[in-house]
Amino acid sequence: MKLIDDQQLETHLLGDLNINYIANANHGKNFENKKWGDVISKYGFQQLIDKPTRVSKHKASIIDHIYSNTRDVIKETSEPDYTISDHLPVCFTRFTGECKKTNEHKSITYRSFKHSSKEAFISDKMTTDFNLIEQQSDINGSLSLFYDLLNSVVSKHAPIKQKRVRYVKQPGWFNEEIKNSIHKRNGYYKKKDWENYRQARNKTTALIRKSKINFFNKAISENQNVNYLWQHLKHMNVCDSSSTYPEVIEMNNDTITNTTEIANVLNSHFVSISNIIEKENNLHNHFSSLKECLDKKLEGNYFDIKPITVHEVKHLLNKLNTNKSTGLDGIGPKILKLCWDNIVIPITYLINKSLTEGVFPSTLKTASVIPLHKSGPKSDPNNYRPISILPTISKFLKDILQHSYNPF
Repeated sequence: MKLIDDQQLETHLLGDLNINYIANANHGKNFENKKWGDVISKYGFQQLIDKPTRVSKHKASIIDHIYSNTRDVIKETSEPDYTISDHLPVCFTRFTGECKKTNEHKSITYRSFKHSSKEAFISDKMTTDFNLIEQQSDINGSLSLFYDLLNSVVSKHAPIKQKRVRYVKQPGWFNEEIKNSIHKRNGYYKKKDWENYRQARNKTTALIRKSKINFFNKAISENQNVNYLWQHLKHMNVCDSSSTYPEVIEMNNDTITNTTEIANVLNSHFVSISNIIEKENNLHNHFSSLKECLDKKLEGNYFDIKPITVHEVKHLLNKLNTNKSTGLDGIGPKILKLCWDNIVIPITYLINKSLTEGVFPSTLKTASVIPLHKSGPKSDPNNYRPISILPTISKFLKDILQHSYNPF
């Protein structure tokens, strides 16, 4: 075990140990043989079986175990209810293939408010003359100037920075105590102080396990919604399929591995989907029937989109979810909420100008597209669907158009 521990080898041990493991509410989780428990703990192993594996008429015991020093790579354990002896078998499933563990870091872009002054920020945004956008001849010019004015203020007090991180977003159970414990553990590892490293490692593992239990117990007791729980449960899975990006794409009998070429291939594929649909048989007949039906329904009806008011735009700004992603314009929900009192009138003007001219600004049509894997081989472009992240202001226009009329 010392060799395994010194070389940090992934190791899993299983079989009939003939040492009873107690796992119940009254006695907690521990071994009847304390010395064995100390050895397992010292070398960072966890015992994963907590249901009886040998059941007799008068006694049930857990004497068949699975030990692992890399618990995160194990998907599940089980004790199948069939056997040829008086012991149940113990089994586990480990992630393989694309679900390998990686220590690669990622780079994220963010706005840093670390050195910003609230008073200076308020002063600068108050003195910015957003009325200048009304001097532009068309909606595209007005919107472009609006972004320039807003960005000049925001970038001065919250500049865009980049940093390297291991996780884009830390899970909810992660806290300052765990962070400090990890830092201390890693310090011992770099110094090759193995005795203190093992103690710090075991302490960190225990802190993480306890924090996870408390976090999910609290979330369930407070009836948190399914999305909230799922977002955090994904962090317990070393293979987060929602974040996987294709490493290889097969297209026209070619194997593409360059990341830029993969992005271009997927983009071309998503753009061409409409052309594929147009080639479907009987498509024109279906559209003709749909047009005839709509013409009859809409005969004698018309709709008129009324200008939006400052009060309505204020309501849209206040209900923005600051956890939503930022589009390519670099102005996300958090920035719009921070500046709402100075931009509510300019945004009202921009929206009404767009409706009056009947033009949807070009900037608001540009989206950041993320390929999301559905099922099947990840090398096939047909197995991805695009997720578009549009500028936040474009969603205002969409909401207004959706809710401002009902022609039927």
